Parts: sequence; structure tokens; C-alpha cells
Amino acid sequence: MPPPSHSLFKQQRRQKLRLLCLLFLSIPLIVEIKSHYYSADDDTSRQRVQIHHHSSNDMEQHLQQLSGQDDEARDGNNKKVLPKFLAGEEDAMKYIDGHGKKGGGGRTQSAHRRGWVASSSSSSSNSNNNNKPDKKFYDVYLKNAIENKPAYPLLKGFLRTVLEAYPESRTWFDGGAGTCGTMRALRSAGKIVRGIEISDVTKTSCKELAKEGVVETGVLNDLSRFEDKRFDVVFSSEVLEHVPTHLAEQSVKELVRIAKKDVFVTISLRRSGLDPKDPKKPAIVHLTVWPREKWEKAFVKAGCEINRAALKKFEKYDETKYGARPNFFAFTCHHHQKGTTEEENEDEEEQENQS
Repeated sequence: MPPPSHSLFKQQRRQKLRLLCLLFLSIPLIVEIKSHYYSADDDTSRQRVQIHHHSSNDMEQHLQQLSGQDDEARDGNNKKVLPKFLAGEEDAMKYIDGHGKKGGGGRTQSAHRRGWVASSSSSSSNSNNNNKPDKKFYDVYLKNAIENKPAYPLLKGFLRTVLEAYPESRTWFDGGAGTCGTMRALRSAGKIVRGIEISDVTKTSCKELAKEGVVETGVLNDLSRFEDKRFDVVFSSEVLEHVPTHLAEQSVKELVRIAKKDVFVTISLRRSGLDPKDPKKPAIVHLTVWPREKWEKAFVKAGCEINRAALKKFEKYDETKYGARPNFFAFTCHHHQKGTTEEENEDEEEQENQS
């Protein structure tokens, strides 16, 4: 009879062997379960990625089509993220933070600007009897007053609302393109854009667009280079007040003429802070200061009706964020005129694609 210790040793050895055999036999089962589990998890992950990618594409398309939804994307800190085509609005907000909501820049800067405005102008060049706007003056004005500012529709935060007001629009015209910041934002939104600017566009931040031929040096009172009803939306922001008074109505007629239907403008209704404070002295910057009713009358006379539905979208303009509210004007034009058929629209779109 073997000693008890030897028998116990053999018994423990057999138990270990059984355990090893059991583990060995369990390996295929463990591998199968693990494989099935991670396969299912990967499928779920892929589905989630596909859903996320699909949602992102839908959102991008949704923003480009501007169907009117007010929800905004947010980053990890729950901070609003602007659509790609309005990225310039972030720079505009930084500018507002640095210069105040009125975008002034302080008394010293205003005094300095009034100085160069006075030195850049003359009584003859700014007279309302002058036959043409003073292009040389506006070369200086753009360089000293607005070249380093964000485009006004971005600075005042209303370009998105304008786009949402015309979701079916495709072709846009910017009358008085300034630094071309608005044109670039509209192009980023998927719009076909042409523009006119009185200053020399080959020497400003417009020069790249000028090389493409989409912005030209010109004046609003003569848009003869564009055919009738060329653009879905004719847009002009803070420009008409700069037009000499004797050319104001003609400029309105030209803007209306090249619009298929919609015209949207903002117009300052008071003198510029760079104009002489004495109202008896002639204005230098804002040459035409009319009340709202007179501007509306000019557009109605040119063949438009006030688009109150579009204006309603601006009722909630946030003055606490962007400062004083701009004077918004929206018109529907050629509403009662015959001759605008689908065939004509298709011809115009084909001409736009060729250009």
C-alpha cells in the first residue's frame, strides 16, 4: 500500500490534468463567443458611423439648401458652431468685441478718419450736381474705412437670415461689393455670385475674384453689362446712401431691372459719422439721406412691392449682440409684368452656367 502522501500527490496531479483538459476543450468555445461578440459590436459601430456620416451629409446639404431650420451645430463645450459658409462671422464677433457694438474704434480714430475723408474730397467731387460718383475718393475710402473690417452683413449678423429668406435662390448679385467678403460668403453657401464695386477691385481684397471676372469696377446707376432679370436675388448693403442724390433713383431702377424677382437691401437713413456734424455743410460720405418712405417709393416706382414676409424674418434681430439694427428693405419686383416664363428662366440659367 503506497504511502498516503504519494496517493495525495497523484490525486492532485489528476485534478490539474482534468482542469487543463477542460480549459483546452473550452478554447474553441471561448474564441467563438468572443468572435461573435466583437463582430456584432463592430457591425453596430459601423452602423453608427454610417448613421453619423449620413446625418452629417444631410446636415451639410440642409445648410446649403437653407431650408430654414434654426438649430445650430455645437462642439464638445456646447458652444455654437457656425456653418462653414458663415465662418467670417466669427471674425466679425472678434471685431465687435475689440471695437464695441457700433464698430467705432474711438474718438481718435474717428477724428483721423474725418481728416483723411476731408483731404480726399473736394467740393466739386462730392457735389450732387456731379455727373459721376468719385471713384478715386472711394479707393481711399475703402482702404482707410472698411478694408480691415468684416463685411457688413457678417459684422451685423444678418446674412444667414437673408439666405434663409430666399431658399430657392441660385444666382445673386452684390451691388457695391466693398471688400468682397459678402461675395465670398455667398459663394461658400453654394451661390453663383456676380458683383460691382466702385473702387478699383484689382487693388483690394477683391482682386482674386476680379481675376475670375466675377466682380468688376462699376457703378450702380449703370448696370448695362447685365441683361434684364438676370439674378434670382439682387442684394446691396449700405451702398445706396453713398450714391449722389441725382443718381439714386436711376441706381434703384438698375437694381430692379436685373432682378428676376427679389431685391434685398440695407440703407443707412442718416449721415455718416465721418460727415461734417453741421447739417448745413455738404455730406461727404452719405450723399443721399432719405427717409424710409422715400426709398420704398423709389422701389415701388421701379416696379416692386414691399415683401413683408421676408421682412418679418428680421423682427427678432439681436441688437444686444450686434448693435444698432440695420434698416432692412425687401421687395418683390416684376410681379405684374408679363414675359417671365419657365423657358426664359431656363435660358437665363444656361447663360449663367456658360459665364
